[in-house]
Formats: sequence, C-alpha cells, structure tokens
Amino acid sequence: MSTKEPAGTAHHRLAGYVQERPTPMTNRIRSVTLRALIAVLLGAVLAATMGVATPATPAGASGSAPAWEPDPSSVGGLSFFNSQGQQITGGNVTDAPLAAYVQGATVINPVNTRATLFVALPVPGELPTAWTTTQVSTSTAYPNASAPAPLGTSALPVLTDRSTDLTVAGIEGALPNTSGAYANLYELRLKTSGGGNNVTYDSADISVDTVNGVWSVIYPALTPIATTTTLTASPPGPTLTGTPVTLTATVGPSAPGTVQFENGTTPIGGAVTVAGGQAQTTTSSLPVGADALHAVFTPAPFADDAGSTGDLSYTIATAPAITSAGSVTFTRGTAGSFTVTTTGFPAPTVSETGTLPTGVTFAAGVLSGTPTASGSFPITFGATNGTTVNATQAFTLTVLAMAITTTSLPDGSVYSKSNKVLYSATLAESGGIPPVKWSLAPGSAPLPPGLKLNSKGVISGKAKTAGTYPFTVQVVDKKSKTKPSVVDTATATLAITIS
Repeated sequence: MSTKEPAGTAHHRLAGYVQERPTPMTNRIRSVTLRALIAVLLGAVLAATMGVATPATPAGASGSAPAWEPDPSSVGGLSFFNSQGQQITGGNVTDAPLAAYVQGATVINPVNTRATLFVALPVPGELPTAWTTTQVSTSTAYPNASAPAPLGTSALPVLTDRSTDLTVAGIEGALPNTSGAYANLYELRLKTSGGGNNVTYDSADISVDTVNGVWSVIYPALTPIATTTTLTASPPGPTLTGTPVTLTATVGPSAPGTVQFENGTTPIGGAVTVAGGQAQTTTSSLPVGADALHAVFTPAPFADDAGSTGDLSYTIATAPAITSAGSVTFTRGTAGSFTVTTTGFPAPTVSETGTLPTGVTFAAGVLSGTPTASGSFPITFGATNGTTVNATQAFTLTVLAMAITTTSLPDGSVYSKSNKVLYSATLAESGGIPPVKWSLAPGSAPLPPGLKLNSKGVISGKAKTAGTYPFTVQVVDKKSKTKPSVVDTATATLAITIS
C-alpha cells in the first residue's frame, strides 16, 4: 500500500502499512525559511502550554481530555461499533479487528468515498501535525450497504475494519508509547480519499491498560446510551405454587449484555445473555406470596450502554378450599349466624348460590339473619382467588319451626286460709315471630280448677282442688312479612299436680 506524503517525510512499512515520520529537510544548509520559523515558534508555545514535565498521572486519565486537545486538524470525533452495529467504548488489545466499524462525526470531504484509519503517536511538546503516524487499516468504501443499520446508509465516513488490520496490540508493537505524560495514549485518525485531497480528519483518543490488556476511548467523552428494561411473566399471575413461570426481560434499545433475574435480592438462576433484545428464564420455585421480581440488565464489557432494571409484582398462589362445616341449623324467628372459613392465597372470595329463607342473607362470607320460614334450604358455597382452581361446597341451612320448649310444670297446692300460696308458671317457646299468643288447644282438657292461662303464656291463680290435671296448650305467632304470609302454631301436652 502507498500513500502520498508531503515532501521531506521518511516512509517506513510496518506489517504492510505505511509509517510516517517527519525528518529534517534534505537541504539542511539552507537558511530557515519563514514557514519553518513559524513552526518552531508554534511548537515552543505548545510546549509551554502542555508542559514537558511528567505529571503525577498520565494525561487523559480518569476520562479527562488529553492536553493536546483540541487537535486543530481534527474536525470531528470517532465512534466505534461491533459487528451488530452496537457502539462500544473499547475492547481487548488483541481484538481483531479493534472494532468492526469506525464512523467519523463529520463528512470531511463530500466528494470522497473511501475511509482509512491511522494512528498517531503523541509526543509531549510537539504539534499533532508533527507526530509519527502509522496506517492501521486498509482503505474501504463507504457507504457500505452490508453494514448494520443505520451505518449502512450513513452519509458519514464509515470504515469497515478487517481482521487482518492492525490490532491495538499491533499498534503498541509498531509505535510503543512510553513517553511520560502521554504514556499508553494514542490518537486514532479517520481520513477519507477517493475524490479529493484533504489534510483534516476525524479523530478519537484512546488509552491502553497494559496490565489488563484492554483499551478504551477517552476523548471525545462518551455518554452511555440509556436503556429501558421491561419484565413480563407467563402465565400472568396469580398462578399456583409449583407452576413453571417464564420471565422475559426486554431491553430497549437492544444492547449486548446480561440480565440477572431476582426475587427481591435473591438471584433466580445465573445471569442470562441478551439475544435479540431479550433474555428469558423459567422457574418453578417462586415462593407463595406477592413476589417482588426484578430483571437487572448489565451491559457487556466495552458496550456504550447504561444498565437498567425492570420490576414486576407477581403472585404465587395456593388453591382455595372451604374448611367449614357443610350445614347449620337456625330457628325460625331467632337471629342466627354462620361464617364460612377458607384456606388459600390470596385469601379466597366466597360466594353463595341457591334460595335462602326470607330474613337470611349472605355477605362477606357470613350467613346471617332471622329466618321467617322454617324448613331445609340447600345452597352452594364457592371460593375463588384468581387461580385456575375453584372450590365448591354443598351446604344445607335448616330452619327449625316454632316449638314449645316447656316440657314440665311445677306442682301446686290447694289455696286455703292456712295455705295462701298462689300458683304461677310461665310457658316458653322458640321460633315464633313475636308477639306470640298462648291458649289451650282446641279440645284440650281444662286447667286445674282455680287456674287460668293468659295470652302471654302465664298460668296462675288459686288452686281449689287436689289432683293431677293434664291439658294441651298451643302458641300462635305473628304473621310473617313474606308473601304469602305464614302463621306458625305449636302445641304441647303438659300436666299440673295440685296437692
């Protein structure tokens, strides 16, 4: 390969590439021309500005701009890309090529169609135009339609690097840089050709870490590309414990790197490589409960991307079950209550289907109220908690009819001047809608002489004759508010002994 060089430049070939090193003019006996004098003066000014003494840390360390910047011949920066068209910030010194694509920031010369990469060896106290340069790559045409978008259609100069081009390790071998302030620093220059000549170029400064064998761009300063990571799960929650759950992290814009899935701070498996903008893992070991899931994206080494995290609240459930009894007994006219109990996570919601007696309702898992009708009422309870499994229970509500609960009456004695004891006893019932009315049942034998029964169920009076007196009582309750209305009646045979 050959390049057209200015007069007075010595040419050296390194691994098939041209090295340029300025040398004294051949006619050294002539007087210094005005141009040479200006160059000398500019060099002195630059040396005074940059300083020749070795600083405590190399120029360009910690991301600072090297002292020679801005390079007056550089009209723009450089961006480096991998084979997928993703921007990188550096690489290993042995990577071949050092980058798949190198793009300039300016057109440089609109009539040119080819790009070539050079490297310059910075020397403290010298102008960048005086530095020794070496050609790093062959010349390639641009735009390159086979390059990934948008590089393939870019109007900016794009070099398509080849594996046979110089690596950074090769650059170090060709141009070792141990010169104090600029040790391990290089300036990469992208020049264009093919239609017009130019002396300007796009450039970037790199620093070589000789201990770890890596290089990185230090100027122009790079701003990491912001990414967003979105986490989704399939099937959507809640799902039953033990069910395989596939977690998918989508990184946008697509960037190289890995995703570590986590439940809280606990890793879910190992890091997963991002492919096509996504990373996936499947797990069956998520604990029961509301799990705080995360997908933590970490950019690949040298990728010019920022990390990001996607979050998802996901519920692992247990199937619902109804654990309470399958029946309950209420009494007509008396308030009753029954609570349906369940297990499962999330806490199940209980529903009821079937006809309940008037006065009884079901809400929030509780059957309650005062029934106005007796009988047997079959209903069904259901329990759901968002999982694919539901629980059901056949249930029977029995409402007892009104009944006389008094089973015996106290004995009495004949009232006399020497025994002035009045008889008194009160009858009791259950299940009646108050107010209830008591009386002797039709066809009943009479009460003991001297005693009477009032409508409130009280038997009282002055017993006159000794003996045992069986009789039948009845109680009738108030009409229910149901349609049609219901009146309940209960009877019982009792006896009173008078002595």
